[in-house]
Amino acid sequence: TIDTFQIGVGTSTSGNTVAGPFNDYYRARTMQIMYTATELLAAGANNGIISTLGFDLVTLPTNSHADYRISIAQIPATQATISWQPDAAFTEVYYNPAYQPTTLGWNMLQLTTPFRWDGYSNIIVKICWTGGTTTSSTGTNRYSTVTGHMLHAFNNTNNFAGCTLTGATSVSTRPNVKFGIKSGCESARIAV
Repeated sequence: TIDTFQIGVGTSTSGNTVAGPFNDYYRARTMQIMYTATELLAAGANNGIISTLGFDLVTLPTNSHADYRISIAQIPATQATISWQPDAAFTEVYYNPAYQPTTLGWNMLQLTTPFRWDGYSNIIVKICWTGGTTTSSTGTNRYSTVTGHMLHAFNNTNNFAGCTLTGATSVSTRPNVKFGIKSGCESARIAV
């Protein structure tokens, strides 16, 4: 079975221009968000396969996000604050050529490539998309105030490939997240 674990219970709403998984104020954006092993374990999670991931949407984005990508990496639990991780550290787990949420509340995404969490490392979620030709001040989410756990960058050029950006700007408006994890060990099936 898959159990869902929520990290972050803040009820604040991100600003219309603040970095977040759905915000379309800037045409292209990239962000890396750290959720610690301590937080996951405190929520009751164990090592296992992350098969779903979701964020709590407060206002719908006006525009779709082209080349919307989510990737996950693990870093040592001893790393207390985030530093920008290279692309090679990540596994892409979700891709949508034109992602646009249509419902408010928790938007749970079924990962196209599930990710095995080892149960003791911090998790970094990278979200990025290519910029379109229009912007709006929409696509806000619920967040918890956490310092040193989120970096981002943006570009406001039409059709700019946001996933090529390197984030250096730190923000404390870390999106609340839910991870769907199938815990335990599983070996290869053997026909009988």
